[in-house]
Amino acid sequence: MRRLLIAILLAAAPAWAQTATDALEVARRFAQAGAPALALERVARLQPAGSGEPRWAEWENLRCALNGQLGRHEELIARAGQLPATVADRVLRTCLVEAARSAIALG
Repeated sequence: MRRLLIAILLAAAPAWAQTATDALEVARRFAQAGAPALALERVARLQPAGSGEPRWAEWENLRCALNGQLGRHEELIARAGQLPATVADRVLRTCLVEAARSAIALG
C-alpha cells in the first residue's frame, strides 16, 4: 500500500510542477480573454510574496497593468510607490506609466 501511494505521488509530481509554472500564464490568458478582475484575483492569490522570489517581477508587471485596466487607481499608485529599488526596468516602467495614468485620472 505504501509503495502504491509513493508511486502515485511521484507520477503526479510533474503535474504539480507544471501547474505552478503555468499559473502566471493562466492569469495572462484570463486578462486577454476579457476577464481582468479574475486575472487580478489570481495574481493576488498566487504571486510570490517577496520581490526576490523567482518570477515575482513578471507577476507584479501583470498586477500593475490589470490595476490600471480596472481603474484601481489608488491601489496602483500605492504599489508603484512601494516597488523595491532592485525591480527590473520593464516592470518599473509599466508600473510607473500606469501609476501616472491613474494620477491623471484621479486629478
